[in-house]
Amino acid sequence: MVTGEQVFNVGESQYRMRSNDVFVTPPSLQHGSGSNLMERAFFYWLQIKLPPKNSSILCLTPQQSFIIAKRLAAVKKLRFAGDKRMGIIFEELFKLYHSKGDPLKKITISSRIIELLLLVISCENNQGDVSVSPDIGDVIDYIDSRPDIFFSAQELAQVASLSVSRFKVKFKKEIGIPPSQYVLRKKIDLAKAMLDSGKSVTEVAFDLGFSSSQYFATVFKRFTLRTPREYCRL
Repeated sequence: MVTGEQVFNVGESQYRMRSNDVFVTPPSLQHGSGSNLMERAFFYWLQIKLPPKNSSILCLTPQQSFIIAKRLAAVKKLRFAGDKRMGIIFEELFKLYHSKGDPLKKITISSRIIELLLLVISCENNQGDVSVSPDIGDVIDYIDSRPDIFFSAQELAQVASLSVSRFKVKFKKEIGIPPSQYVLRKKIDLAKAMLDSGKSVTEVAFDLGFSSSQYFATVFKRFTLRTPREYCRL
């Protein structure tokens, strides 16, 4: 995931993807966005067909191919922090694929994919669960504790003890979206639960700090592609 945010379901579990996250599922595990709409985000997606034993992929020997396949199959975490080099490799792959006249094209593409897969394996082995820095974590807790407030960037920057410009850059880098958008997404997530509990659209709007039910409906539809009333009728 490069920018934006997206929720994927695996069974009863949900995984919220943010900037620099990697999401890996084995062939036998069904997954998808479920009832979560595909949000505005930018991410790379790759499907790997694991080779049968004693066959080769990516210009590797059968033994090397088997080792790569075995290590990929051993990845246990579905979501973990990635490496910024992954995005660079994907962009190189696109350019290589569309290039012409290079006799080393296939070998070069294979080497880049191998590098990408090794990064995936390394990141899963070496890093713990996806986390944010303590100062941005304090901001997240601060926002989550007051869902009725629309916070200014200056107020949130003070919580993080950062300048406004530094705070905005750091927040987006770690969370994947600007702080103002995180505040709105949090409100809409809570709004869904409140509507599900039977609260009226007007009650939800004012409980979450919106100036009017009309403004709330506009924001709600921007994130869900449905008005609150349409959501309640589902």
